Amino acid sequence: MAVGEQHLFVMLSIPGQDGAAPDEEIRAKYARSGLYKNDGSKEPIWVVDWYASKVDVTSDGRHLIRWGPWPLLRDYRELALEFYEDGQLLKSYRISDLVARPSKLPRTVSHYAWMEEAELDQDKKELFLKTQNGEEYSFDVTTGEILTSTRDGPWRNEYLLLIVAVGGILVIAALMNEALL
Repeated sequence: MAVGEQHLFVMLSIPGQDGAAPDEEIRAKYARSGLYKNDGSKEPIWVVDWYASKVDVTSDGRHLIRWGPWPLLRDYRELALEFYEDGQLLKSYRISDLVARPSKLPRTVSHYAWMEEAELDQDKKELFLKTQNGEEYSFDVTTGEILTSTRDGPWRNEYLLLIVAVGGILVIAALMNEALL
């Protein structure tokens, strides 16, 4: 994967662990997963010791977002995303950190989808993310910190409706009790 014009990010599969096809041609040229100069260099600038099927790297080659795998049902502690600088972990988030009510997420027979969309703004070095449940986040890619969040926002109307319904039931019960006396 080219990163700007100056860098190349190489992700080598882990044989027998990730189900990926052997990448012998790439392994013949690059010994480790990581960032390389895009000039044919075989010496990495920085390396990582994990595999991910999806990553985003900033154009300066310093910051990386590692996306978690397609999660299995009922495993809401699965990795959502991690932020790295020069190959070193800055911040990690689990799906349960970002989704208020994971049981409401769309699912298949064995897996579920948690993310609706994500967009990396290379100029601002910010990541915008929206979940399937409507939570929205913006992250500072250089630190991994959450800049803005609407984690609890999508469920406020549901809780309000529940409170109104319970209040209505209590009023009806009180009126019925009054009528019986």
